[in-house]
Amino acid sequence: MPLTAETWNAVVKKQKKASTAFGELDRAVRIYLTYHKSSDYLPSLKTAWDAWNKECGGYLKSSRYVKGEALDDLALLFLVTAPAVPAPAVVPAPAVVPAPAVVPAPAGAVPAPAVVPAPAVAVPAPAVVPAPAGLVTAAALRAAVAARQTRVVVTRAANLVFNMKDIPPPDQPNRAFNMPLRYRLLTTGQGRQDAEVLVTLPILVHEGPAASQYWIGQGWTNFDRTTYSASGHNPSEPPGELLVEGETAGDDVLRRWSKTINDWWGKAAVIHHPTGGQELYYGLKFEFSFTNDVSEACKEVCCVRTTGAALGTNPRGTIDAVRWGANDSGPGGPICHEVGHFLGCPDEYYTIEYDGKRKNWGNGYQPNAGVMNNPDDNPLARHYRKMGQELANQFHFNANEASIILDVTLGLNNPQQRRHRLSGHIWDGEPGVTAVS
Repeated sequence: MPLTAETWNAVVKKQKKASTAFGELDRAVRIYLTYHKSSDYLPSLKTAWDAWNKECGGYLKSSRYVKGEALDDLALLFLVTAPAVPAPAVVPAPAVVPAPAVVPAPAGAVPAPAVVPAPAVAVPAPAVVPAPAGLVTAAALRAAVAARQTRVVVTRAANLVFNMKDIPPPDQPNRAFNMPLRYRLLTTGQGRQDAEVLVTLPILVHEGPAASQYWIGQGWTNFDRTTYSASGHNPSEPPGELLVEGETAGDDVLRRWSKTINDWWGKAAVIHHPTGGQELYYGLKFEFSFTNDVSEACKEVCCVRTTGAALGTNPRGTIDAVRWGANDSGPGGPICHEVGHFLGCPDEYYTIEYDGKRKNWGNGYQPNAGVMNNPDDNPLARHYRKMGQELANQFHFNANEASIILDVTLGLNNPQQRRHRLSGHIWDGEPGVTAVS
């Protein structure tokens, strides 16, 4: 059967404890599946497969192995097979036809000449054609080409640390963020000076009854948005019916979340243009992987769904950075706003203090105000600034000599392509920003 997220998850769930090598393999498989089995990701998948295979002494010996399931499907991606060509059937020689009996001639007649019997004729069998030597499969050929064009250059880990304060405070007056980012820098193309930066954000998802236990344990017990059917917005009022509940985070939900986020945030790039030097291009891609290990997770979220009256006002179900709706499927939308916090962006509605600056943004959901004000709007250049500066720090280039572009699909030389400054405070250039005294 073909390798799918469902069949691979069955392998992962067979054993709770996983080695580092298997963790790398798991991540490589999920990247390969997330990007629709693109051959670009076969080399890194093959590297992870070989390392784990060596560690366990061959995948057939692994406690995760079941014949005919996902590990066999994965192994087939890297096998060079030769279809057997059967030898043609041997054609038997035809039977020899005997000479007819000789009829004696009548008396006085001239005797007939003796009949010479026909020799037995045997038709030799044709020579057996041997099977050709091993043929390179299409998958192996794609992997070989990709291996020449793509290679991992470096892996970095970094933290985005910032504080955000709402004035006046709503549910949580001060929110401190410390988001671990894992960068993987890959070169692409044949010798070109460009790269793809894969920003990995492993997330632990609480689901079902455990989800509500988690968010209540984190202090989200007051009236907040659509959570309770209270008569007003006063946290001191007794809550009515709970209108949000934990939901199962199935594979289809996780895939939909990951695609929604990457479609909304994954078109930008950072351009490093050093004075007198060659431009370097860093395309940004986001891999939102999912883990059961809290020590590996950069964030814990809850899979939820809205019910009752809340379903009418918030059908997607995403409420905040902790509660993500199972029905949130994009394009854009609340889940893309919440991920903006993961990437160093504060809210941009009402009055917000952020990294020593303050601004009154007015109401939320203004048109063309960007995803941190209106979740249905695209990210703006400033929303990549915090993460882009951290990228510059990790890969040792000057943020003052770098720019952000928002849509790589336009091409670098398209007249509509604008370059936005990378350096500075995230709100630099915005009207109405004041320093916090």
